Amino acid sequence: MKKAIFLLLVFVPLIVFPQEPAPYEPEEFSPVLRGIRRAEIVSVGAFPFAFLLTSVLYDIGRYGVLTIQGDPNAQDYSPLFFSPPTKPPNTQAENIGILVSAIGLSVTIGIIDLILDSKKDE
Repeated sequence: MKKAIFLLLVFVPLIVFPQEPAPYEPEEFSPVLRGIRRAEIVSVGAFPFAFLLTSVLYDIGRYGVLTIQGDPNAQDYSPLFFSPPTKPPNTQAENIGILVSAIGLSVTIGIIDLILDSKKDE
């Protein structure tokens, strides 16, 4: 019973008095803050793609280096779906390196977008 009353008190005012948010005014935020916010959004949006790219490039690079060195276990480290089911997992240090590289790449993409956006406004 208390739960039903709580739900009525919460949702009935929302249904009876719906309010739409007011759009931002152009003077509300400075262009610098809008550019920084846009760079942040682009960086966060680029992170999954940067992580995928750095993971794939790391696998290909590790396989290439082991193959050039003539390591007999190089076939165990084949990249992507070419690897055998017994492929050794990445170490924690390798995973941290991939993660840091992905963060660096996504932040770089955001900074490049910030620079290009600021040049466009000039």
